[in-house]
Amino acid sequence: MISSKVKYLPFSLFLSLSGCTVVTYSVPETSPKANLTIKTLYKEPGNLWVNYYEGDMVGYECSSKRAISLANLNNISLVSAFADKGKHVQSVNLDIEAEKPFRIQMVYPFPTGIEGGNLKLEFCAPHVSFLPKSGMNYKIVHGFGGDVCNMEVFEIDQNNNDFPVQHKKLPICYNPAFMQHIHDPIRQNYLDNPHFYEQ
Repeated sequence: MISSKVKYLPFSLFLSLSGCTVVTYSVPETSPKANLTIKTLYKEPGNLWVNYYEGDMVGYECSSKRAISLANLNNISLVSAFADKGKHVQSVNLDIEAEKPFRIQMVYPFPTGIEGGNLKLEFCAPHVSFLPKSGMNYKIVHGFGGDVCNMEVFEIDQNNNDFPVQHKKLPICYNPAFMQHIHDPIRQNYLDNPHFYEQ
């Protein structure tokens, strides 16, 4: 089974954009487009970042190119530059580039107890890729089936019915803009399960 979870024992947790220039996602005018709704079934925690990656993973790193944040679901920050517009929402809708692989990862930290006086956390970062077709409507659902470590992809027809879409589930990968504090667990996951990272 593809690994989308790592354990971490921090004293405190920070997922931050400090010191970073905000880069927003846009589709080139001449490129084919599809429409995508990204939705989480969970109202907590706050600040569920949705990150887009171009190209392929490099080892355990998400991409050789800079990650682009699409949205911050359940937003409790002051950031309003993305598809959620700074609102505390569970879903966003945006146009995406079609006819090329589209790959996203969500970062979901959740407490599992106290160990040695430290807050014990597990990180779920479900990570999927699919090939959107021009003019089609899609939906990516985080937490599908009651699993916070799961995302599924669906096509939406003209009658608003959902149909599963072929997609690739990928292992948790390291994004330095958001995941500095879990670099070592992700690297260890890569060393323990290198076959997960073969593309």
